[in-house]
Amino acid sequence: MTRSRSVIALRNTAIRAADALGPAVLLRGMDGIADWRPPQQRPYVAQGERR
Repeated sequence: MTRSRSVIALRNTAIRAADALGPAVLLRGMDGIADWRPPQQRPYVAQGERR
């Protein structure tokens, strides 16, 4: 653990910045996973095609 005031101040600033940006920034990386939907089946089968 450090006792340097400048390192502690930098750490505290980083924690405050992460808190201010909050979940919006962290969860943005999960958009592709959270928005995933299974492929939809086609409503009909074209002639000569099997399901």
